[in-house]
Amino acid sequence: MEIKPVTAKSIPVFLKWTVLVLLGIGILFRFSHLDRQVYWHDEVFTSLEATAHTGSELKEDLFIGKETVPSTLLAYQHIDPTRTLSQLIFGIGSEDPQHPPLFYLFMHFWMRAWGDSIWVTRSFAAVLSLLVFPAVYWLCWELFASPVVGWVAIALLAISPIHVVYAQEAREYSLLTALTLLSSAALLRAIRGDRWQNWALYGITLILSFYTAVFSALVAFGHGIYIICTQPTQIQSVEDGFQIQWQLTRRAIAFLLTGAIAVVAFTPWFYFLKTYSHVLNASAGWVAISLPFDTTVKLWMLNLIRVFWDADVNPLVADAPFNWFVVIPVVLLEMYAVYSFIQKAPKTSWLFVVTLLVGTSLPLIVPDILSGGQRSTVTRYFLPFLLGLQIAVAYLIAHLLVTTKRSYQAIGISLSAVLAIAGIVSCTLHSQSNTWWNKIMSYHHPEIAQILNTSNHPILMTDGYSYNPANLVSLSYLLNDTVTLLPMVEVGIFLNVPTIADRSQPIFLLNLPDYFRREFLAKYGGQFQPVVGELWVWQRS
Repeated sequence: MEIKPVTAKSIPVFLKWTVLVLLGIGILFRFSHLDRQVYWHDEVFTSLEATAHTGSELKEDLFIGKETVPSTLLAYQHIDPTRTLSQLIFGIGSEDPQHPPLFYLFMHFWMRAWGDSIWVTRSFAAVLSLLVFPAVYWLCWELFASPVVGWVAIALLAISPIHVVYAQEAREYSLLTALTLLSSAALLRAIRGDRWQNWALYGITLILSFYTAVFSALVAFGHGIYIICTQPTQIQSVEDGFQIQWQLTRRAIAFLLTGAIAVVAFTPWFYFLKTYSHVLNASAGWVAISLPFDTTVKLWMLNLIRVFWDADVNPLVADAPFNWFVVIPVVLLEMYAVYSFIQKAPKTSWLFVVTLLVGTSLPLIVPDILSGGQRSTVTRYFLPFLLGLQIAVAYLIAHLLVTTKRSYQAIGISLSAVLAIAGIVSCTLHSQSNTWWNKIMSYHHPEIAQILNTSNHPILMTDGYSYNPANLVSLSYLLNDTVTLLPMVEVGIFLNVPTIADRSQPIFLLNLPDYFRREFLAKYGGQFQPVVGELWVWQRS
């Protein structure tokens, strides 16, 4: 299929109205049913940190082996006027240094202004997600100097399931998505304009990105690869073969200087990363745990298709069948879009997108292959990579829609319709669900809450191990105060079966190990049966 480069300076009327309709639908999905889905473990930490509370404080106060009620745990999710911003920053830095404080500072002021309900905290991420639309248009303009690709890209991002999912999660990823696009566009503007004001703008977007997520450094790494690849080179013959020499141009010097300033500006957070490196290693150690190869491959494929189709499939949290008949066509489309993009787009344009793809993916994939781990399966780490794919697909569709050949236009319209339907159906499924694949360890909470709320004054026991404290807070959002909670000291440190006054009460255990169940049964008798999954919740009978 021969397709000429996109050069149209005006937007076809049908395309403009289609994009506006899809944009409206996408905005509606971002703000609809914001409080329907479970407020999961990581979002609990968002509220905990944005209100200047800490996880250790939660454990020290409540995980002491005394009975309490769900509303007591939820008190740590609310704004406390006596807490200071320094407590917020040092709390995050000492307990969660992998997450820089910018988003949480913004969230703090948002909650002070509007409240601390689930709807309010998630609405902040939803509002930030709207920045991606002008940002992706600006990036496409810098890449192609034509509005058509930008309008198509806006439509794709508006109804993209992955972007709607993260727009409705009270975490920093919608802000990071917007900053990835803005920093990329700012770099291209700086290269083209070569004025200090443009480089200053790029430096500001870099600093904001670094203070939003540590792994945003991968985007800067991709930008660096692009700068290297576009430098003038000389190939000289030497005795043993050939030698490539790069010329250090003004552009490269400006990039290095801007990057150095951004790194220096991020130095205060390096203090926390270094001082509390043991906390960082403990909290992020799970990424070094290898998954079965078939699970890894499935997660790779799911990450690739979630930009266009999402039916809540995740081998880690659900037993839903894996549909290769959906995966293969989408992956083939993305591969062809990248191939066509490289063939037809100007070299400086496709090289920028390809270096973004390579720079943000290989640093995750290579360590997993060489030393094991699951970095390359984590969807949120791949958001910059997925943006590159969507720009390539947008470029392909724009080519098809503006060509003078009716057959190509028909293909473009058909492809656009299929992707639009897939995105709308996916977002509809997401909006009607009370849980989703991104909830991970809190995925089963609606099911657990229903069982507990319909039991006769049950007791739920768990301990302070790992993610249990925040997970219990997450579950507390769904529980009635008729449910008694018994948070204990981590049983791996202090094994003590608490005294239960009324042994006739239904007793449930949340994520407690086999040896605790054995000690409990030795003291009280009976037996435990799993009621949700094989690890999550057990009930004594």
